[in-house]
Parts: sequence; C-alpha cells; structure tokens
Amino acid sequence: MVRIVGTIPRYQKDENCKICEIERIVEKSNGDIIILPEEYFGGPKVAYEKESSLVDKLEKIARERNVGLVVGVIEKEDDKKYQSIWFFNEKGKFLGSEKKYNLAGYEMDPDFYNLSANPSKFFERGAYEIKGTKGTGVICWEVYDLHTKVACDSANIDWIANLIKFPINYFPVYERSGNNYVIRQLVKSEEEYVRWMEKLQELASDTLSLVIASCNPTFPGLENLVPKDAKALACILHPKNGLVRTTNLEGMFVSFDFEPETIRNIRESNDLNAKAWRIRHKYDNRKVKIERSG
Repeated sequence: MVRIVGTIPRYQKDENCKICEIERIVEKSNGDIIILPEEYFGGPKVAYEKESSLVDKLEKIARERNVGLVVGVIEKEDDKKYQSIWFFNEKGKFLGSEKKYNLAGYEMDPDFYNLSANPSKFFERGAYEIKGTKGTGVICWEVYDLHTKVACDSANIDWIANLIKFPINYFPVYERSGNNYVIRQLVKSEEEYVRWMEKLQELASDTLSLVIASCNPTFPGLENLVPKDAKALACILHPKNGLVRTTNLEGMFVSFDFEPETIRNIRESNDLNAKAWRIRHKYDNRKVKIERSG
C-alpha cells in the first residue's frame, strides 16, 4: 500500500523554513509520496541548479524519511531558467525534472521571470519510479492541454501530479513598476475553479491514473492581502471513483492509500486504457480532434 499526499503548505519565504514545512508535512501525513506546489522554491529572481545545496537538502529528507518528493522549482540549466518539477525517490536519489512548456506571458517576460519553455517535444513526459509506483507531473494550466493527456497516457503511469502556483479562483494581472512587476489586480473567477476540477477529472478518467493537485496558499507579493475567499487546492482524483479527497485550507494536506497494482488493473481491464487508447490528433482549422479506438 502506498500513501500519496497533495499539499497546501503553510506560506514561508525562507528556504530553510520551507524545508522545515516539508518535514512537518512528511511527519504529520505519514506519506510515501509528497507532492509540493509549483514554484515552491525559487521566484522571478531566484533559480536553482541541479548541483545546488537545495538538491542536497531534499535528497536528505527523502533518504532519511524514506519518502518520495515531487517539488516545484525555478530551475537554472545552461544559462536558461525553467518552471520545473523535481522528482526524488525514497532512497534520496534525484531522478530528474519535467519542464513547463505552456508558459504565461509574464513568465516569459525578459524583465520579469525570463523563463524558457520546455525544449523537448510536447508529447513527451518522463515516468519516475517512486515507492514501487510510476508517476509524472504537469504544471499549472497544462492540465487543460491535449498535449498533457497524450503525453501522460503514453507514459503509462500510475499517478499524475498537477502543481499549481496560486489559488485558482483568482488570476493575477501584473504591471511594471519601475524595475519590478507588481500585481495590479486579482480577477475573480469561480468558473475557473469549476473548470479546473473538471479538467483534473478528465485527466484521471481518460488516462486511468490517479491525479493529485497541490497548490501554494497565496500570490507572490500579496502574502498579506490574499482575499478570504481565495481557493488554493489540494485534491486527489481516482480514475473510476472521481474526487476522493480535497481541501482549500493553508497548512493542510490530503492523502490517499492505494495499491499500484489496482490502478494498473483498471487500465488493463478497461477498453480505454493506456495501452488500448489510441489518440490520433488532427489539426483541422486549428482545432484538435481526438479519436479513440480500442
């Protein structure tokens, strides 16, 4: 049995305080695989290389606590910066990273984040072996994208982590202020929250995998001004049973115990499983058509 955990970590600015928050969640949840949010480490002016001391700290937690970690990081590689997911297995080994390809405009702005998109093909996702399971990850609104579904389906995995940067019923609008960017306003959209949940469920049911979402509780630069009705999201969705765990509260987590073989049996016994599902994507008038055949 494997316990997988989605999180809304308590807001912390300091790197070492964030490490302590991970340790708190590991201890309280008794989890086997812990999913942290997008950009949990790093920011517009802070990026981490794979040879950094942060990797050493995360490897130490994974090794000493016998836990897998999936962590959102602003990564620096070959003089470029990426919105990335780092994967660590329970033996403390850094397995690799997945890079975001569907960037927001402000993330690409050279005077702000100056991020680069995933340089590999859209339809590729790695499969990372942790605690006897195989998983992968997608970042923020990539959950809306057909490419995500194709890539995750092709990876033939047990679980998919969706790492989210900030509460999803608000969207920040940035503007330049001198040499910096600030959030000019927060645009509320309850419909966005509903759509996001629908897309998570589609991802779970179409790829026949568990889907786990983790989210930061606040917006960068607005730590003390977050609307009371802002909804961060941690949830777990089952390919057959739908939403099985959810919370919107800062400092909380959701967990789900599952047998990897059970998820694999669902795929193998279902006509629309990861092996029998054929997705042929056709670009006709810029619209994507999905055809399934068993």
